[in-house]
Amino acid sequence: MVYYTDTPTSDLSLWKTSITTNSQLTSIQGLKPLQLYSVRVAARTEVGYGPASPIIKIKVEQGVPGQPVNFQASPISHDKIELTWEDPTNYNQDKLVTNYEIFYNSSTEGEQHKTISPGQGTHILNSLTPYTMYNICLAARSDRGLGPKTSIVSVRTQQAVPGEPPRDVQALPVSSTEVQVTWNPPSAESQNGVITGYTLNYRKAEGDDQSIQMVTLSNTSRSHSLSGLDKWTFYEISVSARTIVGNGPETNPALRVRTLEAVPGAPRKVMVEAVNSTAIRISWEPPREDEMHGIIHGYQIHCYPIDDDTNNRLEDIIKDFMYPEQTNNTKLHEIQSNNPIYLKVCNMVDR
Repeated sequence: MVYYTDTPTSDLSLWKTSITTNSQLTSIQGLKPLQLYSVRVAARTEVGYGPASPIIKIKVEQGVPGQPVNFQASPISHDKIELTWEDPTNYNQDKLVTNYEIFYNSSTEGEQHKTISPGQGTHILNSLTPYTMYNICLAARSDRGLGPKTSIVSVRTQQAVPGEPPRDVQALPVSSTEVQVTWNPPSAESQNGVITGYTLNYRKAEGDDQSIQMVTLSNTSRSHSLSGLDKWTFYEISVSARTIVGNGPETNPALRVRTLEAVPGAPRKVMVEAVNSTAIRISWEPPREDEMHGIIHGYQIHCYPIDDDTNNRLEDIIKDFMYPEQTNNTKLHEIQSNNPIYLKVCNMVDR
């Protein structure tokens, strides 16, 4: 039996013991580094133990540190994780641990390593990737080398707003009052969390009323039809993705798209003047600008007499005239009828 203690003045019965069956060699575990121990050995037969040997004094050499205890990791933001631990047991910090070493990695980043001074018991890892799982462990180092690492702790950073706008955003006019918008989610590495939905912003690109209109959509949406728009009008459209934290950046630059042409409004201030018995002069002004609804390519004049008795149109005399856009008056000849004449001036567009 081996007796050992770091207080040799105490009674032998209070010393710690280690029983061995080897008659010449044994080892004792759990000693304090750099501590002076007193050791005595006693032999045993079937009758019992003999007297203990004289005291031998042995100083435990410094080795690698033990494993840090109570190692924990907690996310405190989208790019920070706080680490806490307690020092290895049974050591003298001033003489044993020279630093702590942190090892960590993620699915998108290789092994990384940081060295920090002893005595802190806490450290914050920063500049991490949002919403990413990190695998972290810790070890203490002394002059003799690196001690055993703690078990790996896995923890995910918190969510952030998406780092990029949705991809493949397109806006196509489908009618004079409707635009179809389509998109795909941001790239996986830029989502920074779980996409909870999309926000579509649009406004008129020109004119006095350029207030932004907003449409909130679900996370499964990949398209949306903007309806009730003004005819033949430019709009600027952008899309952003959002997480529980908020919206990410919008499409930049915004998409600029124009609704399709539509039938224009009526010409204004149509005037008719009799020139002679077979001719009249007609003048007019274009529709209001907000009623043009496209590019005016010309005007068409419908002319037919009306029966005095029945007030019906007489279909046997109908004349259509086409004029270029810049024309705003004309003279009609060869109108031979004793009945009233009905005139209609129309705009012509590519519809």
